[in-house]
Amino acid sequence: MDNRDFEREYEKNRQQEIEDFFAQFDKISDDFSKSGSDSEDEPITEGSAPAEPTIQVEAVRSRRHQGEKSKKSPASGIASGIGNVFAGIGGKLKNRYTTEYDVSDVADGEMTRKKKKKKKKYRLNVKRVILLLLCIGLLACAGVGVYAGIIIKNAPEIDPDNIYSMLAQSSVLYDSDGNVISTVGSSYENRTIIEYSDLPENLCNAFIAIEDKTFWTHHGFNIVRIFGAIKESIFSGNQIGGTSTITQQLARNVFLTDTMTQRSISRKIAEAWYSTRIEKKLSKEKILEAYLNTIDLGFGSHGVQAAAQAYFSKDVQDLDLIECASLAALPKAPSKFALVKRLNPEDVDPDNDVIIYESADYTYVYNGDLSKDRRLYALKSMEEQGLITKEEREAAEAEDLLTHIHPNMSSLTEISSYFADYVVEEVIKDFMADRHIDYQEAHDIVYNNGLQIYTTMNTTIQMALEEEYADPANFPSVAKVKYDSAGNVVGKNGKLLLYAYNNVISGDENF
Repeated sequence: MDNRDFEREYEKNRQQEIEDFFAQFDKISDDFSKSGSDSEDEPITEGSAPAEPTIQVEAVRSRRHQGEKSKKSPASGIASGIGNVFAGIGGKLKNRYTTEYDVSDVADGEMTRKKKKKKKKYRLNVKRVILLLLCIGLLACAGVGVYAGIIIKNAPEIDPDNIYSMLAQSSVLYDSDGNVISTVGSSYENRTIIEYSDLPENLCNAFIAIEDKTFWTHHGFNIVRIFGAIKESIFSGNQIGGTSTITQQLARNVFLTDTMTQRSISRKIAEAWYSTRIEKKLSKEKILEAYLNTIDLGFGSHGVQAAAQAYFSKDVQDLDLIECASLAALPKAPSKFALVKRLNPEDVDPDNDVIIYESADYTYVYNGDLSKDRRLYALKSMEEQGLITKEEREAAEAEDLLTHIHPNMSSLTEISSYFADYVVEEVIKDFMADRHIDYQEAHDIVYNNGLQIYTTMNTTIQMALEEEYADPANFPSVAKVKYDSAGNVVGKNGKLLLYAYNNVISGDENF
């Protein structure tokens, strides 16, 4: 039975009960009419409780049989009796017809009356929820603490005082005019160490503004940035990143080279631990100096001095504001943002690429526009932090970086590699004789200690000579040559002058 059927059945039964009741009431009224003339009722005082209808009837009949005489008229007796009857009936009706019915109690077409039970409302206990969250937070912190303790315990010991001993510095060869002609080193990194006093203020400020604006005040790492990155990593599913201060980047570049490409919580913990050790041992100036000497700036340049030479053919102390900002924009993606790119000739787009230099094997093109947004952001950040004025920012933004790009030739091509090799070997011999050391020790000094070697070579004349020597038209072919049966060159008298190559070198390149 659905709700509407139930309501119809309920209304039908209710109407039937009311009709039955009033039929009974009519019968009682008839009885009062017949006996009212002989009865006398006691007055019902105001506020007295009405009796049930049957009790009222019996009281009237009793008084009639006792023969008591009423002092009031028959009509008043009847009225009083009927009033009492109605009061009793009203109370009964109120109790009876205010009962509520529950649909769930309807079964097999029969309906039972039942008072609805009020549902108990659930109330949230705020104190218990807060206590639960605090317990979960404490357990999480304890777990992270234990995990961090294990990572720190297993981290190798470091000596921040000897950071530069961990780095290999390239030695630089200069021509007769002081221009860089080549670099030599035992690793792929082109690096030259520079003192903090030689670093221009705008260069230091540009890197701090864009990489770590709290550098001068923090103690190695920024805990707010770390927890923010961890939260982002958890909810976004990405690897953790974007939290490193300048000190953390230095720790990663020097002491965590094996895991520096990983973006994990364990590496971040080790990085933060090492950064606190570095901050404890070194001054902020020394930390910034070491950072700027180790950072990868693209185009084979590690450190700001190597980058200044590679991109602008300048020493770092001579860089202007736009050049400083352009270098500060590179660490985020040094390979992608490098100001100069080396391409294979077939990959060059003549309509869009700005060609800087072309050689037989490679073409070098300008790539500075790719990092323009980040360069402008560096300048804006410097102004917002009060490191430059608005006028200085606007003047730098108005400049065309391309007009500043003047790569040194050693970054683009090896000029007289045979000459550089000859000079290096002579320097090694000089160290052996002067310091009484063996060849390997002298070799390590030249290739790892960042020497500055000045030569007698004139680059302009050397490039002209090499260009002419590379032209086959300048060398006439050999004519009227006689060969014997084995392909060897012989003279007029048949005497062998020159062996054929295949008669000297076998197919597997053995003599």
